[in-house]
Amino acid sequence: MQGNLTRLERREALQKQIEELTRRENYWVDSRSDYEAVLVKGRRVNHLLHGIVSVLTVGVWLPVWILLTVFGGEKRRRFYVTPEGRVEEREGK
Repeated sequence: MQGNLTRLERREALQKQIEELTRRENYWVDSRSDYEAVLVKGRRVNHLLHGIVSVLTVGVWLPVWILLTVFGGEKRRRFYVTPEGRVEEREGK
């Protein structure tokens, strides 16, 4: 059983996970501390624009807007490094 890692080793473990996700899955870092990071993929839905387009098209655009709201937008993932050096994904924002 491996003991607790040093602060530097824990930071390096998190950095390795961040580099992997930013390179392989196109995530970007939203926030980060020594042992925790929030990564984001995608872009927010522009509700003002879709609202205007829906009005101009007399509601024809509404299904597209609804689908983008439900399935599109930002995807957030929160990671934490345990004292043992395991990088775990945590629930919540």
